[in-house]
Amino acid sequence: MISSYRVKLAVSIVVAIIGLFAAGKLLLRSHETGSRAALEKAITPVVRGVLDGGYDTRPTKETVESDIQHAVQRTDALIRTVRSDAIPSPRRADLSMAFGERLSAVIDPDYMRDLRARVARGQNVEVVEPDEETLDSFRIRRSSFELLLMDVSALEVRPIYEHGKYVATNAIGLGFGTGETKLGGKFAFPMANLDPVKDQLDIVEVRLPMEIPVPMGREGEKRSRAIVGFQFVWSEERGQWVPWVIKTYGNPNDGVFGFPF
Repeated sequence: MISSYRVKLAVSIVVAIIGLFAAGKLLLRSHETGSRAALEKAITPVVRGVLDGGYDTRPTKETVESDIQHAVQRTDALIRTVRSDAIPSPRRADLSMAFGERLSAVIDPDYMRDLRARVARGQNVEVVEPDEETLDSFRIRRSSFELLLMDVSALEVRPIYEHGKYVATNAIGLGFGTGETKLGGKFAFPMANLDPVKDQLDIVEVRLPMEIPVPMGREGEKRSRAIVGFQFVWSEERGQWVPWVIKTYGNPNDGVFGFPF
């Protein structure tokens, strides 16, 4: 009788421990989920509109060149409507060309063509054929960025700085998470170390919604709609627009990859 009672008691204790353990795991998972949710930033209506928007251009290997040309033509048309001292008429054509070069480097990359384009805009590097290690790195970037979907109809041209005065709308204030890619060191473009305000720079951004790769976990990635802004600074010395940065405006809870130049 005592033995039977002890067995029942032992079983009851084990069941209770298992129940507490399961409840503890559930509570822990709920706490972790709640903590992650508490850390996430709210999506504002402006950001939601960008994230949930569509695409009017889906490049393929056969259409990508004409798709880029279409984006350049739209840029050229929009530039003519922008009233800004940063973009007087003599600077317009080169801005469209500079944007086309950068967009090509992202969605239709070609190592030697893009290298020559960067050097022509002041990057101080040798124009030489890449070694195998460099090519491998280039192929990895290409696999993530080539043929990205775009919404060319939503393309915009906007001044960021006019003679050192910031004239753009603050994206963070609208709720966007932002990322920035800028080349430095020996790969830097001319004027990269200047201060937009102190040095009274003219900086213009050509931007459009694109489906971009977003980091997910340690090695994974997903795709998300965001605005990608290609910014250029005017070089009076060179008489041309020089790449400044590539900005992304997207989900404030997502990370970003650096964009290829």
